[in-house]
Amino acid sequence: MGQPVAHIHQSLHPETIKAASAHRGRAEEWLKASGAHEIWGSPLTAFWPAGQHQAGTLRMGADPRTSVVDPSGRVHGHDNLWVMDGSLHPTNGGFNPVLTIYAMALYCSRQLLGSSSPPESVD
Repeated sequence: MGQPVAHIHQSLHPETIKAASAHRGRAEEWLKASGAHEIWGSPLTAFWPAGQHQAGTLRMGADPRTSVVDPSGRVHGHDNLWVMDGSLHPTNGGFNPVLTIYAMALYCSRQLLGSSSPPESVD
Protein backbone atom coordinates (compact mmCIF):
# COMPACT_ATOMS: atom_id res chain seq x y z
CA MET A 1 0.00 0.00 0.00
CA GLY A 2 1.07 3.58 0.28
CA GLN A 3 1.65 6.27 -2.27
CA PRO A 4 2.19 5.12 -5.89
CA VAL A 5 5.57 6.16 -7.23
CA ALA A 6 6.70 6.34 -10.84
CA HIS A 7 9.78 4.32 -11.74
CA ILE A 8 11.69 5.96 -14.58
CA HIS A 9 14.23 4.07 -16.64
CA GLN A 10 16.47 5.88 -19.07
CA SER A 11 18.84 4.64 -21.73
CA LEU A 12 20.81 6.36 -24.45
CA HIS A 13 20.02 5.65 -28.10
CA PRO A 14 22.98 4.20 -30.04
CA GLU A 15 22.98 7.25 -32.35
CA THR A 16 23.19 9.54 -29.31
CA ILE A 17 26.27 7.64 -28.14
CA LYS A 18 27.77 7.81 -31.65
CA ALA A 19 27.20 11.59 -31.86
CA ALA A 20 28.52 12.13 -28.34
CA SER A 21 31.66 10.17 -29.20
CA ALA A 22 32.29 12.36 -32.25
CA HIS A 23 31.68 15.54 -30.24
CA ARG A 24 33.92 14.30 -27.44
CA GLY A 25 36.75 13.67 -29.90
CA ARG A 26 36.47 17.18 -31.32
CA ALA A 27 36.25 18.73 -27.85
CA GLU A 28 39.39 16.87 -26.78
CA GLU A 29 41.19 18.17 -29.89
CA TRP A 30 40.17 21.75 -29.04
CA LEU A 31 41.20 21.39 -25.41
CA LYS A 32 44.61 19.96 -26.35
CA ALA A 33 45.11 22.69 -28.97
CA SER A 34 44.45 25.31 -26.29
CA GLY A 35 47.01 23.82 -23.92
CA ALA A 36 45.13 21.25 -21.83
CA HIS A 37 47.45 18.66 -20.30
CA GLU A 38 44.83 16.41 -18.72
CA ILE A 39 41.26 15.73 -19.86
CA TRP A 40 38.71 13.81 -17.79
CA GLY A 41 35.63 12.05 -19.10
CA SER A 42 33.03 9.44 -18.25
CA PRO A 43 31.95 6.37 -20.21
CA LEU A 44 29.73 7.36 -23.12
CA THR A 45 27.24 4.63 -22.27
CA ALA A 46 26.65 6.02 -18.77
CA PHE A 47 23.83 8.37 -17.87
CA TRP A 48 25.31 11.86 -17.81
CA PRO A 49 24.12 13.49 -14.58
CA ALA A 50 26.58 16.34 -15.12
CA GLY A 51 25.09 17.19 -18.52
CA GLN A 52 23.00 20.25 -17.90
CA HIS A 53 21.21 22.98 -19.76
CA GLN A 54 21.02 25.95 -17.46
CA ALA A 55 17.73 27.80 -17.72
CA GLY A 56 15.52 30.30 -16.04
CA THR A 57 17.93 33.04 -15.06
CA LEU A 58 15.99 35.83 -16.83
CA ARG A 59 12.28 35.73 -16.05
CA MET A 60 10.03 36.85 -18.91
CA GLY A 61 6.97 38.97 -18.14
CA ALA A 62 5.13 42.23 -18.64
CA ASP A 63 5.95 43.68 -15.21
CA PRO A 64 9.52 45.02 -14.81
CA ARG A 65 9.19 44.62 -11.03
CA THR A 66 8.86 40.85 -11.34
CA SER A 67 10.67 40.06 -14.61
CA VAL A 68 13.88 40.87 -16.47
CA VAL A 69 12.61 40.81 -20.05
CA ASP A 70 9.27 41.67 -21.63
CA PRO A 71 7.22 39.04 -23.53
CA SER A 72 9.23 39.72 -26.70
CA GLY A 73 12.63 39.14 -25.06
CA ARG A 74 13.60 42.82 -24.70
CA VAL A 75 15.27 43.71 -21.39
CA HIS A 76 13.04 46.05 -19.39
CA GLY A 77 14.38 49.61 -19.45
CA HIS A 78 16.69 49.03 -22.42
CA ASP A 79 15.40 49.70 -25.93
CA ASN A 80 18.21 47.91 -27.74
CA LEU A 81 18.99 44.90 -25.54
CA TRP A 82 17.30 41.57 -26.29
CA VAL A 83 17.77 38.07 -24.91
CA MET A 84 17.06 35.01 -27.05
CA ASP A 85 18.51 31.96 -25.31
CA GLY A 86 17.83 29.32 -22.69
CA SER A 87 17.77 31.85 -19.88
CA LEU A 88 14.21 32.76 -20.94
CA HIS A 89 13.10 29.14 -20.53
CA PRO A 90 11.73 29.01 -16.96
CA THR A 91 12.87 25.47 -16.19
CA ASN A 92 13.83 22.30 -18.00
CA GLY A 93 11.93 19.06 -18.05
CA GLY A 94 13.50 15.65 -18.24
CA PHE A 95 15.58 15.97 -21.38
CA ASN A 96 17.31 18.29 -23.82
CA PRO A 97 15.36 21.57 -24.23
CA VAL A 98 17.16 22.66 -27.42
CA LEU A 99 14.05 22.69 -29.66
CA THR A 100 12.12 24.75 -27.12
CA ILE A 101 15.03 27.19 -26.92
CA TYR A 102 15.21 27.39 -30.73
CA ALA A 103 11.46 28.08 -30.88
CA MET A 104 11.75 30.84 -28.27
CA ALA A 105 14.70 32.39 -30.13
CA LEU A 106 12.74 32.30 -33.40
CA TYR A 107 9.73 33.92 -31.72
CA CYS A 108 11.85 36.67 -30.13
CA SER A 109 13.73 37.23 -33.41
CA ARG A 110 10.44 37.83 -35.20
CA GLN A 111 9.43 40.27 -32.49
CA LEU A 112 12.74 42.08 -32.87
CA LEU A 113 12.26 42.30 -36.62
CA GLY A 114 8.66 43.45 -36.18
CA SER A 115 7.17 40.48 -37.98
CA SER A 116 4.77 37.93 -36.61
CA SER A 117 4.70 35.89 -39.82
CA PRO A 118 7.45 33.51 -40.90
CA PRO A 119 9.82 34.62 -43.65
CA GLU A 120 9.20 33.25 -47.14
CA SER A 121 12.72 31.83 -47.20
CA VAL A 122 15.70 31.61 -44.94
CA ASP A 123 18.95 32.16 -46.82
